[in-house]
Amino acid sequence: MGTVKKILLSSSIVALSLAGAACGDSKASSSSKKEQHKTGSTTKPKKTKKDKVYFKDDVLKINDATIKLLDAEVVLPNSEKDVEIATLVLTYDYTNQSDHAMTPAHVFMDCFEAFQETETDFEELEFAMMPLSQKFDALDKLADKKVKPGTTVRSAIAFEILDMDAPVELIAMQGVLGKDLGSKIYRLK
Repeated sequence: MGTVKKILLSSSIVALSLAGAACGDSKASSSSKKEQHKTGSTTKPKKTKKDKVYFKDDVLKINDATIKLLDAEVVLPNSEKDVEIATLVLTYDYTNQSDHAMTPAHVFMDCFEAFQETETDFEELEFAMMPLSQKFDALDKLADKKVKPGTTVRSAIAFEILDMDAPVELIAMQGVLGKDLGSKIYRLK
């Protein structure tokens, strides 16, 4: 296996490991399993506030973070502003509820996917470069900053639009391999 392939494989494994840690809470599930084993009980463990995960009213709540979707804006191609493809820019508030610093963009990418329906299938939208504008500059800079536990910041993320006539469905999940928590439809016109 070539050096580049090894590096890419290693990077993918590390990214998936971090993604699972960002959106899950292995300590809680591990201690619950131990507790069930000790007592021999078959009842479900009591749910605590930390165990609640949901996507409701534009708010994604997972164990380590809360993301509140605030605004959606379509940015059309514009050669003067260096925008080559239409993008959907989502603005959101990110609250780090973990015990360690986390980046808003990584948590968002681990917990959301965007799709558009085509004639034959549902196409997953690629993340896009943030359009160059004063409006998005500050939000874009915060996306990759490590946010301290207990802190809330406003950020933004962009998706490439395939078809201006097709709505975008944003699907919320409990992490990369987590369960589907719901979705939101964005009509572009």
